[in-house]
Amino acid sequence: MTKYAAGRANGSRKLALWTGAAASSAVCLALYAWLPAKGSGQRYTAFDQVIADWLKTTVSGMLTAYGKFLTFIGSTGSIIGITVVLTLVLLLLTGWRQALALPVSVALAYGINTWIKHSVARPRPDKAWGIEASGYSFPSTNAATAMALYLMFAIIACRSERVKPAVKALITVLSGILIVSAGWSRLYFSVHYATDVLGGFAAGAAVVLAIAALTKART
Repeated sequence: MTKYAAGRANGSRKLALWTGAAASSAVCLALYAWLPAKGSGQRYTAFDQVIADWLKTTVSGMLTAYGKFLTFIGSTGSIIGITVVLTLVLLLLTGWRQALALPVSVALAYGINTWIKHSVARPRPDKAWGIEASGYSFPSTNAATAMALYLMFAIIACRSERVKPAVKALITVLSGILIVSAGWSRLYFSVHYATDVLGGFAAGAAVVLAIAALTKART
């Protein structure tokens, strides 16, 4: 590939990433606009209610145990520990400049999500069970940090030429499972509404895609 062609391909990738970041931000704003107005006494949308009602029918001992495990690895202390470990892995694969994007993404996603959460001040569902949760509801911090952590790790790992294609595929699948599972666990225990989780995913994705657009394409 010529230098010109490589430059065009890199420019196209960056444009796609910036477009994804903008779209994710728009989704988060749209979800916010969809929420019941403050002071209305209504906490949930019809979509939230449908998802909550369906999840009530899926409760089982095995899923509860899995949900509690996800809650443990999604706690602040666990996220910090996992971030450190995965950053060290990336440090060996890609060097410090690429690896640094992981903790930066997680920290920014957490900070932005917390700011939005306190600005919106949406009360949590009143039928939470199984685990303890405090603070406001929209967007879900667990969903945002899971998206930031695992999506950014997958992006950086898949950019590295040192990682074999089969390993990249495995990382992508596992990252997707962990992201989706993190959001599911918040809904399973009714500590968040579905719109909270989608908002958290959108906020986390916006941060990751923006940072990915700013970092070097290949290592």
